[in-house]
Amino acid sequence: RDYLEDLASATGARKWFQDLTLKRIARTSTVPYSRKWVYDIAVTHNSTFANSDMVLHNSITISKAGIMATLRATCSVLAAANPTFGKYNANLPLSEQTKFPLPLLSRFDVIFKLVDRASDDLDYRLADHILKTHKVGEIYRGMESNEITDYSISEESELIPPIEKKLMRKYVSYARSKVFPRLSDQAIDLIRNDYVRTRKRSTPDTTPITPRQLESIIRLSEASAKSRLSAVVTREDALLAIEIITNYLENVSSVDGIIDTNIIMTGTTSRQRGELESVFLIIKDLLKESNYAEVSDVIAEGKLRGLDENKIRGIISKLKSDGQIYEPFDNKLKVVS
Repeated sequence: RDYLEDLASATGARKWFQDLTLKRIARTSTVPYSRKWVYDIAVTHNSTFANSDMVLHNSITISKAGIMATLRATCSVLAAANPTFGKYNANLPLSEQTKFPLPLLSRFDVIFKLVDRASDDLDYRLADHILKTHKVGEIYRGMESNEITDYSISEESELIPPIEKKLMRKYVSYARSKVFPRLSDQAIDLIRNDYVRTRKRSTPDTTPITPRQLESIIRLSEASAKSRLSAVVTREDALLAIEIITNYLENVSSVDGIIDTNIIMTGTTSRQRGELESVFLIIKDLLKESNYAEVSDVIAEGKLRGLDENKIRGIISKLKSDGQIYEPFDNKLKVVS
């Protein structure tokens, strides 16, 4: 209540809160819940979410391009994003190259980066496929309108999918609704042993795998079994899932060949976070002796701790953008209290 009153007074927006009623929770209790999913919702203090469909009805309402729809929130998510700067930069963490919030980005089971590199063989096959597909598509349009009646597309038969679209949809629908594979003992042993072995490679600066990736391996193992319409997750299913997760972590969440899931979880490696904390503490220590921390003094002290000037300046910029410090005057820093 005090916070809201202070906020209203400071912003001159008391009318916003005139109809607000505060109630204390009298008691809590456990209620039966038969659905599969449980939601963990993190909300900032200034977010309006009480009337959100996600909270009330487990659904999401979208309005885009003249389309109004309400979708169930209990669904898989396949998302795609272009690099913020137009081209993927292998030297920057993924979180700095997309507009996905870190809490959302870290919840995907797998993330793949598609980098466009020149390759004579791949470029030839890709161009050939696109051109032939376009040609066959125009032929089909002509045949449907009776403009073309004497053409055979047998020479482009390799473009015809081996499984008809309608049959594929039935297959996927059946697998999702009728097949519920369980982990075999062999799959459990393989996943557990691989998880423990990978965790042993942890260092004070890196975390190669977390329970979140363990759950991803389980889901991918079950998906592999479902794709075979199998009621049992075999050792081969588990091995395939482990290979996929390992490949994803090596390509998206590694530094100098060392896997560190902190890159996805927090946007920085453990080492980078340690450097941020070190520079922040330097600024706080300098403020004990003066009203402001001179940037030159921060750089000098940082060099004594093994950091180069460019890195220190970059850390200062990040601390300012994160709202931990500010610069009231040129080259003079203060901590946000």
